[in-house]
Amino acid sequence: MFERLELTDKKDLKLLEQIKKERSRIKLTEEITCRKANADDIEDIMLIVRQARNYLKKHRVDQWQGDYPTQQAFEDSIENGECYAVMYGKSLAGVFCMTDTPEPDYDSITDGYWHGQGKYCTVHRLAVEAKFRGTGMSDKMFAFAEEAAIEKGAECMRVDTHRKNKAMQQLVRRIGYTYRGNVTVTSEQGHDPARQAFEKKL
Repeated sequence: MFERLELTDKKDLKLLEQIKKERSRIKLTEEITCRKANADDIEDIMLIVRQARNYLKKHRVDQWQGDYPTQQAFEDSIENGECYAVMYGKSLAGVFCMTDTPEPDYDSITDGYWHGQGKYCTVHRLAVEAKFRGTGMSDKMFAFAEEAAIEKGAECMRVDTHRKNKAMQQLVRRIGYTYRGNVTVTSEQGHDPARQAFEKKL
């Protein structure tokens, strides 16, 4: 039916593309679970990282455009029990890392301030498998991270993202995170280290 339509108005064409995209998205019918990642997940994790890197490049976001995040970074997080695998049935649908120790880069926040004064956890390197984009999988991943943070006794969750990463900014705002200011993170030479910082009370 869509193929037979002869649309010329830009707004109609944009709406048609949105409809097609919605129809092509996978429907979440299988169980979604979260567990600690292990060494056997590395190959799938790095595939998701490559997908995310290409997505960011396509949208001209200077994040993950160097060597970071490296396989070694994920292996270290797995060894430290800080890397989580989100499963859709038996398939890896997404990955995130979460730390419960203070982030040195967050000490020098500008243009605002952190509201939480107690223990906090931080989400790092969150990425979803390409076919699950737009399905709500990222929301579920953050929910899993927040549950784990509560178990660790955290009173709030913090996360940062590139100032041009509008998709992540929209996601965290939608699920209850508040913009707190700007931070400068340790990054590879030649890449933008400026990040927007967000926080949510748990």
